[in-house]
Amino acid sequence: MIQVQPRDVEIIRLVDTFRYVSTSQIARLFFGTRRRAQARLRQLHQAGLLGYATSLVTRGRGERVWFVTKRASDILPGETVTCQRIARKELTFGFLRHKLAVVDVYIAFLEAAREVGGTMEWLAERQASEKFIGSRGEVWVRPDGFLRLELPDREPILGFVEVDLSSITSSRMVQRFQAYYEYVATGRYQARYPEAVRANGIAMWILVICDTESRARRLLEVWGQEVAMVSLPVFYSDLARVKENPLGRIWLRQLDRGEKWHAL
Repeated sequence: MIQVQPRDVEIIRLVDTFRYVSTSQIARLFFGTRRRAQARLRQLHQAGLLGYATSLVTRGRGERVWFVTKRASDILPGETVTCQRIARKELTFGFLRHKLAVVDVYIAFLEAAREVGGTMEWLAERQASEKFIGSRGEVWVRPDGFLRLELPDREPILGFVEVDLSSITSSRMVQRFQAYYEYVATGRYQARYPEAVRANGIAMWILVICDTESRARRLLEVWGQEVAMVSLPVFYSDLARVKENPLGRIWLRQLDRGEKWHAL
């Protein structure tokens, strides 16, 4: 058994949070070089703390994608560890591509916040999901993440993150938006996130990150047609822009029909 270092605990916690994290993502966050990351991850695997699958997460190149094992619960006492058996369906290109894209978004916001002297807190899907009673019965809110951005000289940004890689229909995305609207309308959002209630209204943004700009504009158009009068602050961008700088003027805003680019 290896001697577990504080950095190892953070790696295991990160993998547990997102379920699947690639070698290159772990290297970027913790090691600086891919070779150093590979060496330590190999040791964590040999100690039975991490498992891996090899999948074409990027076309033409296989990369190890890491997940936690049951033994990882000894490293994270008191925390719920997602040490479940990996289903064969979860090793498909599309499934892992989406999971790793969510991690890319997390890394982009984390690094951008740190660069300007801010902080970010991220709730993963299993932490941010909630079932509540809406106008037509039970409703689920299941975001890819929920972030709190604390940036200098401004109020905190609270927002749900939806990563869309064109794998679901536009109508299903609209259903998700409608669930967010009911989340606020029923007061469930305000009850769970009391810091969102402010003098100038309810602070809840929805950040939709698509694989392409054309997809982002398509969702913006469809959502505007479906619920034209709902004033939810929905912002759209594409993954390439977000990975470069999520705090830049890269967002199309629902309220002005995407006519110009905005910063958060």
